[in-house]
Amino acid sequence: MKKIILASVMMAITNVSYAQLKVNSSGDVAIKGTYDSEFGCTINSSKKPLRCYHSNGSGTWATGVSAHAVPKSTGQMAVGVSACAYNQSSGSSSKTFGVIGVAGFGSTGWNFGILGLLHNDNRYGAAVYGGLGSSDYGQYMDKRYAGFFNGPVKVNGDLTVTGNISGVVLGNGTTTGSMTESTLIIPQKAAYSNSATSMLHGLEATSYYFARSDRQQGSMNAQVSDTVVVETPLTAMQEQVLTKQHHALNADQLEEVFPDLVYENEDGSKSINYVEMVPILVQAINELSAKIETLEGSETKPKTRAANSGKSVSEMGENVTLLSLGENKPNPFSNTTTIPVSIPEDVQKAFIYVYDLTGKKLQQVDITTRGMQNITLDATALTDGMYLYSLIADGKVVQTRRMIVEK
Repeated sequence: MKKIILASVMMAITNVSYAQLKVNSSGDVAIKGTYDSEFGCTINSSKKPLRCYHSNGSGTWATGVSAHAVPKSTGQMAVGVSACAYNQSSGSSSKTFGVIGVAGFGSTGWNFGILGLLHNDNRYGAAVYGGLGSSDYGQYMDKRYAGFFNGPVKVNGDLTVTGNISGVVLGNGTTTGSMTESTLIIPQKAAYSNSATSMLHGLEATSYYFARSDRQQGSMNAQVSDTVVVETPLTAMQEQVLTKQHHALNADQLEEVFPDLVYENEDGSKSINYVEMVPILVQAINELSAKIETLEGSETKPKTRAANSGKSVSEMGENVTLLSLGENKPNPFSNTTTIPVSIPEDVQKAFIYVYDLTGKKLQQVDITTRGMQNITLDATALTDGMYLYSLIADGKVVQTRRMIVEK
């Protein structure tokens, strides 16, 4: 009787086990489900379907899962590991991760969450390929790449480059709704045309701040630990990016004068090629330097005697008047400054001209008296910045100096 009962129990256990584990004649296995003709082993479980450990201490590698794919025919795709994670409903608030790779507690400097290798057969390709869209299965590579990304790439933190950066380097153009705009510079129209200086002269700079999202009020990154997503605080660099003021040019204005420096993004926004603006800025600086040199004249002859005097300075005595322009005091100044000048009696017309750094004349002061005197210059109409002032006598530039207005 005991033997019959024991046999019945064993048969029941076998039937239950067989109901959970199925093996067909071709060797395909189904666990807690039915066979799938595309796969050799199918697991259908409400729990985590598979867990692998390799605790054998011998050998060089301890591998939890090893997967190989060998195509049978030419043109067939071979996939070592295929992992998909998606929600049935597009409105779901859960997070999906195709692959999570975590590595740690190894030798310092030798911990890699995901390692991608390109075989050393010298054939073109990429160790890691990233694309947008479910149907992007890569594209032809003309070189060997450790990483290739087909689409926008964002780095939230520092970017370290030990080699060259090839291609067109673009920066933010016009500000968007996530930024706060304020005009920094409103240049005047250029005094001369057909130059880099005049073309840049109508541009406006814009300052802005990056707006924090609701999530960024407390954190920016997310770390994944098993199935739990843990929010982490902003890094010091990320915090600085959000708190510091940033500056950019207006892309629409720049496009009017330098259309080849402005690119339109897929979302309709615009980006500026700031790198290629550098040669244009250098050209503008050279033009301004040449203009300043022309205005300043020769620094080796700061004083000029009256043109019609036939006597030397020693013959004319100590009271001789020389044509000269002194330094303004105070400098810098906010409201008014005093400029010492010396005008000989035989000078017909004398003026002080005030220019901005592009050479545009902003003010003119007539000098009606002769001899040594101080000219008071009013800066009411001037904004903060550096200016040039020149002494003009009988249509000629005698000397040019610099002054700074700080209000």
